[in-house]
Amino acid sequence: MKNYPTSVKSHCLLALFVLPFFCFATGGKSLRYEDYIYEENVRTVQFYKNNDELSFPFFRMSEKGQLVLEFDVLSAPDESFETFWITFENCDASWNPSNVFVVEFLNALSRERIDQYSQSNNTAVPFKHYKIIYPVNAGTFKLSGNFILKVFRDGDESDLIITRRFLVSEDRIGIVPDIGLSMNPGQRYTVQQVNFRINFQGSPFNNPFREMKVVVLQNMRWDNAITQLQPQFMTQDFAEYNFNSNNSFPGGNEFRKLDIRSLRTNSFGMGRVMHDDAGWSVSVTPEKPRKGTSYFTNGDFNGSFYIKTTDFSDPVLDAQYVNCLFTLETPAPYKEGPVYFYGKITDWSIKNRYEMVWNAGTSRYEGNFLLKQGIYDYEYVLYNAKKRTVDEAAIEGSFYETENYYTILVYMMGITDRTQRLIGVKHLNYYD
Repeated sequence: MKNYPTSVKSHCLLALFVLPFFCFATGGKSLRYEDYIYEENVRTVQFYKNNDELSFPFFRMSEKGQLVLEFDVLSAPDESFETFWITFENCDASWNPSNVFVVEFLNALSRERIDQYSQSNNTAVPFKHYKIIYPVNAGTFKLSGNFILKVFRDGDESDLIITRRFLVSEDRIGIVPDIGLSMNPGQRYTVQQVNFRINFQGSPFNNPFREMKVVVLQNMRWDNAITQLQPQFMTQDFAEYNFNSNNSFPGGNEFRKLDIRSLRTNSFGMGRVMHDDAGWSVSVTPEKPRKGTSYFTNGDFNGSFYIKTTDFSDPVLDAQYVNCLFTLETPAPYKEGPVYFYGKITDWSIKNRYEMVWNAGTSRYEGNFLLKQGIYDYEYVLYNAKKRTVDEAAIEGSFYETENYYTILVYMMGITDRTQRLIGVKHLNYYD
């Protein structure tokens, strides 16, 4: 680990995932088949499709476009730029590594060097910005399925920096969704039910019951994915997934929002703005739990974020890192477990550096988090360490009216396949 100046060290808090995932030891670091950051000074990782920062990187095999990865490394201006590379790995539908080699699924070089890098422009917290645009053409990926992008240092794949998930699909099957209210009266006003039919006509299945696996995602998240679905009814022509509580997601609530694109004028969620020798800081407007309140519609990014500053000309290199003080006012601390700041910016994972700390003197939870200028969706969650579960509804509430984005994924593994292929995908909004 390099030695950074004190002003940078103070902003580099250790990022640890608490939730268990499949991992594989590679040198001094364990490869995790999930969205993960391996070094504490790597921040603001964005991985998206084409020019849409809010998109999830998903491609059809016949599609043309770009995979875009960009991230910052907090480091002093006089430090040298580092050399980073990317490569890919195929996984099964459960994100376990397959036995398929890169040359078998990729019709391109197995490694690419990250060739765009720049120093930040006189920011209070200095950083180096890295970016790679990876072209995807019809035939770039010879197999469909789940894939991991790995970022590593100096050509050494054991010196991991970042991993990110993405999907490549075929169009071999029809999916007809029907999203609505839960059929369970006790959950009717808190849960959204994802019913759907899979049509087998023209599909590559020989034995769908054995070869098929179905996964349903809410807002392209894997932390709460539904993976153990069985059809309620199946014929040689179709499978029905209807009227089953296993198809249901808590509706949740619209995400909270913080807009810190400008440090000159206050925007949504901003309170007092301060600047001193240590850098920029913002006191976020104090907040309260929303469980037990009425639903209020509020447009959001479904938990995502994007980076931009309106104070200067370059939206990336001029953007400041800001210490943001969040406060959640409650009459007493929660007995069920600690409170965490949560969203895509945390990789939908419990991280120690995003824990909210109870302040008995002010009767509120407080958290000071370093965020780059932009707009952030987030929520507060409870974490049960013994059960290793995240409870979003305990603080945010859950409503059937909440706008959510659902994705149905259909995988198959035939008798000649060595990994699970992704043969059908359907995206839809709850209000479609």
